[in-house]
Amino acid sequence: MSNLWPDYVESTCRQNYSFFWSTDYLRMGVCFIMLYENRQSQIPTIKFKIKTKRVRQTYFGLNFVIAFVAILPFYLEDTDQIELRKYVLKRIPCPTIEFYDQKTYILLKGGEMTPFISVIISMVLIIFQTFFFLAHTLWHLTLIRNSNVSETAKSLQRKLLAYVSVQISIPLIALTGPVIYSLYADRNNYYNQAYNNNAMLLMSFHGIFSTMCTLLIYQPYRDLIKKIIVGKKEDEDRRTSMATSSYIGHHRRSTTGRIIPPVENSY
Repeated sequence: MSNLWPDYVESTCRQNYSFFWSTDYLRMGVCFIMLYENRQSQIPTIKFKIKTKRVRQTYFGLNFVIAFVAILPFYLEDTDQIELRKYVLKRIPCPTIEFYDQKTYILLKGGEMTPFISVIISMVLIIFQTFFFLAHTLWHLTLIRNSNVSETAKSLQRKLLAYVSVQISIPLIALTGPVIYSLYADRNNYYNQAYNNNAMLLMSFHGIFSTMCTLLIYQPYRDLIKKIIVGKKEDEDRRTSMATSSYIGHHRRSTTGRIIPPVENSY
């Protein structure tokens, strides 16, 4: 029994290898909130912040629930797959063979209001929380003066905030660019296979880009990578010296604690 739809006809025209995909920006947005909230909670001059672990777990748990619920309308729409395939086939006259697979499920044809409203509300909530924690932290690091907090500590906090912002920008750029291009291409019925491939490659590499960014911008990670790649002879000498000192100290303690039996004198 064939797994293909009965209207499948092998095409001889140029194949459009643009696959249907969706990116969960909402869960990534919750991760942005977690990073900026962590920075905000470390500022001693801020009084309005999450102070207990239980409250923090509940707060971010609700955010992840919202991110999950927001994408449900995409899958709960009452759709006729035959009609959707006919609509998509008009826009993509040369789809790949996977399009005709009966297990392939087309979510939407575009223009549905419920999924659009759900995603917009969720994104507004996440963007508001992200900018609240960011703006609140910047306000206290730049404008609020406190004699109990030194300028050196504030300078270090500003530097860490900049590192977090750079770390966030990597996945944001790697994912936003391809999505904007896809929306433009879909809106204008523009097809370019080379651009499609590059967009997918950029999205697939955002994980390794983020990891490399984390390893390079934070000094402890950067120093560790340098030691692993280059290696330092003084580290070996230090370890040898520490091992020798430990052995000598242990030997002295063993000698000191030894009981010497008395010597009998015979007269």
